[in-house]
Amino acid sequence: MPLLRRGQVLTSGDGSRWYAVGDPLGQGGFAQAFSGWLIDRSGRRRRRVCIKVTADATSWHGESYFGQLLLGDPRVVGLIDSFPHQSRFMSEVRTRYILVFELERETVKAWFTRGGTPWTESGAERELMGLLRVLGKLHGMGATHRDITPDNVYVAQRRRLKLGDFGIAKHGVGGGPIWASAFALEFVPPSLRSYQRSRWYPSDDLYQVGLLVVALLRGEVASRVSVRQIKQLELHPDLEHVLIRATGPRRNRFDDAAEMLTAIKEPWGEVPVPRSLVGRRVAFTGGLPVARHEARARVAQAGGVWQDAVNGRTQVLVVGSPSPNYLRGRRGSKLTEAGRRIKNGQAIAIIGWDDFTRLTRRRRRRG
Repeated sequence: MPLLRRGQVLTSGDGSRWYAVGDPLGQGGFAQAFSGWLIDRSGRRRRRVCIKVTADATSWHGESYFGQLLLGDPRVVGLIDSFPHQSRFMSEVRTRYILVFELERETVKAWFTRGGTPWTESGAERELMGLLRVLGKLHGMGATHRDITPDNVYVAQRRRLKLGDFGIAKHGVGGGPIWASAFALEFVPPSLRSYQRSRWYPSDDLYQVGLLVVALLRGEVASRVSVRQIKQLELHPDLEHVLIRATGPRRNRFDDAAEMLTAIKEPWGEVPVPRSLVGRRVAFTGGLPVARHEARARVAQAGGVWQDAVNGRTQVLVVGSPSPNYLRGRRGSKLTEAGRRIKNGQAIAIIGWDDFTRLTRRRRRRG
């Protein structure tokens, strides 16, 4: 049942602005959207707008809050107004919550449904970086979006993307993960879809962004993507690696948008030096300033696990002085294997001896 009717006039909370309701645009899980106009006192139309209405105060509050917080960001659908609206139905007074936005052309899903063309690789990478900068602001304040789907990302002028629908965006207490209490089931990682875990992390936002970018490149929306499908796009290895990691298992994904953005700008620097070696699997390559057995003992004392070779479980590769082959421009076998695995989505931190020394230094006991 429509919550608003065509031709209805809504008055802003302070009584200074009026909006005329137009035709329905669509309906999501928490709200209905209508085209509309900002009008003056005489009823003349001044500006096209999108009017969203919901009976859910919680989603209205969230979208209003984040809309104000990100106001002016060129990659976010601009919020114009937000206010409660009361109407009388027989003897009952009903409260609806209104959000007024800039009217964007169409969503990514609508773009491809009507036959819109895919993005080029450079265009898709540009849009990816733009969206990651917005998410970087959210993740930096301990918040996640949770609903980055083709229905909630809009195609603006010059094929620029804008992020909308912050209705279920939420802050985590102390910057931690939040309960995965609301999401679009078809666009979430398998571990959430199968209820193997119940927390939503920033990396889950990035999974959705990865799916979105693959859709831009393929020209069709899909709720699943495989490594093989990404490789078939024949992208630059750095972008291919970023998308494989973003859409892969959570243990291999980027921690947040800032880390993923860094991976695009600095492809070999995306896995930061770990804070400790506890529980991490460590391999060595190159010449070390101590005997190998002593280096292995340091790993064990630091709580790590030594590995003789780089494989699918390796998390840290310690690089010593280059071998003669490396000096002639050839990487050693372990470094080559680590590079191959990193490009295929495995998170391996490549660190130097100084970093290793710091991570394995024994703390002096006090007193």
